[in-house]
Amino acid sequence: MSAVFVGATRQHVGKSSSCLGIVNVMKKKFGKCGFIKPVGQRHVPVEGGLRVDKDVKLMKEYFGLEESYSVMSPLVLPRGYTKKFIDGKITEVEQRDKILSAFEAVKGANPFTVVEGTGHCAVGSVVRMNNAEVAKLLDLKMVLVVNGGIGSAFDELALNVAVCEAAGAELGGILVNKIQPSKFDSVVDYFGRAISERWGVPLVGCVPYGDMMDAATFMDFENIFGTKLSSGHEHKLRYSGDKSELS
Repeated sequence: MSAVFVGATRQHVGKSSSCLGIVNVMKKKFGKCGFIKPVGQRHVPVEGGLRVDKDVKLMKEYFGLEESYSVMSPLVLPRGYTKKFIDGKITEVEQRDKILSAFEAVKGANPFTVVEGTGHCAVGSVVRMNNAEVAKLLDLKMVLVVNGGIGSAFDELALNVAVCEAAGAELGGILVNKIQPSKFDSVVDYFGRAISERWGVPLVGCVPYGDMMDAATFMDFENIFGTKLSSGHEHKLRYSGDKSELS
């Protein structure tokens, strides 16, 4: 496997932080790793006035990735995009071609590529390019990130698996994030057995909850306030509550 699609059951479950971890590990293993977010909703300006998904900007700047912004973020959905698609001013074929050509460019230049989805699996359905449909288009297995827990987490997962099955996308595994430390062993055991019995997919990762992961980075503050740090640029990807290595 030279690429994986990382999706989620909803927003804010840690999909982007999971992608950061995977890219970091793969860069250490292979020397380089590609990243692409085929469909983006929350976009920010970069060089030349181009607007790209905010996670692409983070990945490119943090890891110093070689691919251009336009290749890493081939399709963004600004205000009014949905209406243009429904009106026929943007076609499904155009979208597919953009995503496919960008993915092939990134994949061809790297030994491993991380493809990040946007929101839950059905996001993008109105323009016929939801996460499951994109994974199917790229012929990639999906790893879904879910919130720590058992009952409610499984219910959310079931809804998203149904979207994947409808699109014909293949599940490769489940990553459970933000598990309360006191419930870690229980979640690993019961959730792992539940998904194996229901869908025959493995639990590929379990991450305990940590306060730092919910803290904003200084880059987040830059984006929120539309400004730039006056100093300490080397620390802009540090979490605001992290006092390590600072004196």
